[in-house]
Parts: sequence; structure tokens; C-alpha cells
Amino acid sequence: MNDRGIETVMMTGDNSRVATYVGEKFGLSKVIAEVLPHEKSNNVKDLKRGGKKDTVIGNGINDAPAFAEADLGIAIGAGTEVAIETADVVLVNSNPVDILTIIKLSKASRRK
Repeated sequence: MNDRGIETVMMTGDNSRVATYVGEKFGLSKVIAEVLPHEKSNNVKDLKRGGKKDTVIGNGINDAPAFAEADLGIAIGAGTEVAIETADVVLVNSNPVDILTIIKLSKASRRK
């Protein structure tokens, strides 16, 4: 995603040390750690400031409010029912690589 100019942000309830390690391993642009479930949607609002479009990807009940706030919510298919119902798109095979396919397909559809 970085190669496509897409800023990648991981927001997690995990502790900062673990989150920072994972963020560095995956080359993420930003890591927001130790976020309580009820704070996720507020963090999405903060990230949207400046007119940027956003996508939230998750699999749990705690992600549902963030999905509702996001421009696009993507649920991992193996996630909870609440996450699947709230999201705009569901990754049926639970493969995060499919996110790039969604981006390519949506850009092609928009051009048409």
C-alpha cells in the first residue's frame, strides 16, 4: 500500500511496545496503540481531518463503531457477526492481501 501512496495506520488496543514492533515489521506509516474500544471511532474522526478518505479493517465487536465512522469498513470474514454486519465489505477468505484487489477493482470501476 505504501508503494501506492496509501498511508497505513494501525490502531490497536495492544500495548505500545508490541504495536510499534508490528508496525515497523509491516512498514506502517503510523501506529496508535492502547486504544480502548470506545475510543476507536473518535480516532477515526481525528484521522479524517484534512479531507482524507479512510478505510478501517478489523474483525471484532470493538471495530464496529470505527466501521460506522469510516468512509469504508472492511471486515475480515472470520470476524464477529457484529463486525461483518457493520462493515461495507467483507473479506470472505480472510486474506488481507485481498484489500489491494478491492482498491484496484474500485479504481477500475470508478474509471468506467
